[in-house]
Amino acid sequence: MQNYFYQDQQRKIIKAELLSTEAQRLAKGFLYFKNKQGEQELRPKKKRKVSDIRLTSSQIRKFFNEVKHLQSLCEARGFEWVEPLLKMLKAKTAYAANPNSQKIPKVFKKFIDDCIDNIHSPDDLEAFVKHFEAVVGYFYGEGVKE
Repeated sequence: MQNYFYQDQQRKIIKAELLSTEAQRLAKGFLYFKNKQGEQELRPKKKRKVSDIRLTSSQIRKFFNEVKHLQSLCEARGFEWVEPLLKMLKAKTAYAANPNSQKIPKVFKKFIDDCIDNIHSPDDLEAFVKHFEAVVGYFYGEGVKE
């Protein structure tokens, strides 16, 4: 089984692209989509004919802060105590991505789901936090105004 976070599982070396090119690609995907002409277009703030909305800085901050809180709890109480709360994060993104009151784009939900599904240890959680931090940095680097 290929490891999601590491280029070297034994030495816990995080894949460099998770902190660079992949993080940048994800951040742009939360903000932009390809229109019918294949051009990159800013996602709408509110749902219209496009199937997905734009992720707001408030939403990414909310989820990143929750992940950082879970990281702190892991350090204080242990991974076994935090693991169910990580799984709960998937339920929270499912609720926020609900088509009837969509607050986050489906691509953001998929990002969270994929990462959570690959966290099996405190080291994996640490790698996820670093990856998410890089995504947040690139997200703000795009400079899109709310």
